[in-house]
Amino acid sequence: MHGMTWSDAAAKTPFRTAAIVVLTVVAYVPALRAGFIWNDESVGSLLGNIVFEADGLFRVWFTTESLNYWPMVWTSFWVEHQIWGFNPAGYHAVNILVHAASALLVWRLLLRLNIPGAWWAALVFAVHPVNVESVAWITQRKNTLCMLFFLAALLAYLRHDHHGRTRWYVFALALFALAMLSKGAAAGLPVVLLIMAWWRRGRIGGLDVARSLPFFAVMAAMCVVEIWFQHQRAMGGTAVSDHTFWARLAGAGWVVWFYLYKGVLPVDLCFVYLRWQFQPANWIRFLPDLCLVLLFITCLRPRRGWERPVLFALGYFVVTLGPALGFVDFFFMKYSSVADHYQYLSIVGVIALLVGASAGAAERYGRQTEFSWAAATVVAGLAMLTWNQCRIYHDEEALWLDTIRRNPAAWMAHNNLGGIRESKGNLDEAARLYREALRIKPDHANAHLNLGRIERRLGHLELAIGHFRETARITPRRAAAHRELGRALASAGRPQKAIASYRRALDLDTANPRLHLDLGVELAAAGQVDAAIGHFRTALQLDGGNSVAHYNLAVALSNDRKDGAATEAIESFRRALQIRPDYFDARFALALTLTRSGRADEALVHLTEAHRLRPRFAAPLSLKAWILATHPDSNVRDPVEAVDAGERAAALSGRKSPQALDALAAAYAAAGRFDQAVAAAREALQRIPAGADTAFGQEIRDRLEKYLRKVVHDDERLRASAGGD
Repeated sequence: MHGMTWSDAAAKTPFRTAAIVVLTVVAYVPALRAGFIWNDESVGSLLGNIVFEADGLFRVWFTTESLNYWPMVWTSFWVEHQIWGFNPAGYHAVNILVHAASALLVWRLLLRLNIPGAWWAALVFAVHPVNVESVAWITQRKNTLCMLFFLAALLAYLRHDHHGRTRWYVFALALFALAMLSKGAAAGLPVVLLIMAWWRRGRIGGLDVARSLPFFAVMAAMCVVEIWFQHQRAMGGTAVSDHTFWARLAGAGWVVWFYLYKGVLPVDLCFVYLRWQFQPANWIRFLPDLCLVLLFITCLRPRRGWERPVLFALGYFVVTLGPALGFVDFFFMKYSSVADHYQYLSIVGVIALLVGASAGAAERYGRQTEFSWAAATVVAGLAMLTWNQCRIYHDEEALWLDTIRRNPAAWMAHNNLGGIRESKGNLDEAARLYREALRIKPDHANAHLNLGRIERRLGHLELAIGHFRETARITPRRAAAHRELGRALASAGRPQKAIASYRRALDLDTANPRLHLDLGVELAAAGQVDAAIGHFRTALQLDGGNSVAHYNLAVALSNDRKDGAATEAIESFRRALQIRPDYFDARFALALTLTRSGRADEALVHLTEAHRLRPRFAAPLSLKAWILATHPDSNVRDPVEAVDAGERAAALSGRKSPQALDALAAAYAAAGRFDQAVAAAREALQRIPAGADTAFGQEIRDRLEKYLRKVVHDDERLRASAGGD
């Protein structure tokens, strides 16, 4: 700060602090209006996180249930949830403010390292478009929180290095642990401490190494944890990359130069970049690595003065980028080798070098005013780019449309956009997007699964079965693939194969109540009632609040002839209705079971409610008419109301339902209107499809003969009565 006293600098500090915060918030205003996007709703991120379940805080800290071990991030989400629930604006606001706080720490850190233009560098970091992915995407709270603790740890360590006070050293170590508990990207901090020692004193002494050892110990322990969670939980033990070491080494050089390019020229930013494939047999692939090594070697022998700051900035950049160079697999590598959010910690090195070099040159040549105007122009331009970049994170549809526009080969984007189109009922467009994803990546299991569901919904069962079988082939240990295959086979009339698929799915996911329910339904349809009942009971043990499981158990029990089965069925129907009072099928089936059990008065109550739920459905009125017409108890029987209910049921069915017409015939007979009873019974017989169950038809014929005899008897009685007169 040549030409400026400490009091002058202190007077400007509040203004500069406010400027960083205000400019950050203004640049990210569009993010405040954004919602949740991809991965925000997953089990391992925000909406589906176990931290919101019973004992959630304990579980994310002290168990391996989470997909990733980032307990500081999950705790921050938990705290915010207590304040504003799942309102996305709150989470976006915190991300922006944490980013602004990191920008302030960048400023203070660069000042302590005596790097020119520290404040301008902090402003550039605050509004650099590459950082939008880390700030505007709620899931990347792990990035923003990690960066905050990372920078705070460096500042605390520098304070200890300056004053020699132990408490600052302990504080720095604790902050580093918090950074690692936010995300493993902070792993390079111990090396950064040594680089800073070299920058400040021109060498790395034995004391510097000794003081860094506890940091290395924390780093090693947390990296083991991070890698275990990534491989065993996030990736489920499956490999996301089959690259050899040499292919990864070749790729590392490309990754470094890619991020340097985006840091210097942040254009054509994309949520999912093209996934690179490296052939290490081609030596040209190693050119970026070679150029990087030559640059480092050149900087190790300073001659012109520029080498030392380049080595410092480049060393910081590569070290902090280390976890994302591709030597260690992580989940996102299945989509792309690079992503903007992976250089969130690293980009400070590039910014500090470019801004610092420009500010230093301006000071040497007395061009500070020109530098300030140029820096202000750059910051304003970057802020506008950031504002514009934020808009693609407004919602998931905008995100995937922009991704496909910039990277048409992003198969994941096609698949996810297809899911959005499907949710909106545009099945044709969804199917087109799924097919495009499969054209790009034929072994994309999710696209096969999603396209199979579409084909099943459209009635193309053979196509659906083909896609589900392909999904099961690609991911044989995925229960959902076998479940969907089972559902398609059941719809195609292949019950035994459907049952086999459901059993395979259950072998992979034994604690899934939906699988037990699906298998139970298919077993019941196949006549294996006892086995079906067993699976329905298991489903309810796993999820007692599942009304469909209660209903299916009740249906199976109502068809069981064992003692007490009907009573238990009635109770199961009642439990289903307690959970879901508007469950029409359960309401009607309960009425039917009560009728069979001789509890017609209760059945009539439920039939009235069933008719209220579906006033244009004939079955409740038909059963009501039958009960009122045929019940032996005169207190229940009501021929007049039976005729009314029967006529309405027949009308609702368009006089096409043999059950409704049969009930109407019984109602007419109960009212003594035998001619009409005969006509209705004959009409009911005509409505029974050819080849249908003849038992029901025989019952109608038997009743028809009774009605005819009654008609003849009444006719003879009337004639005799007329003759007597």
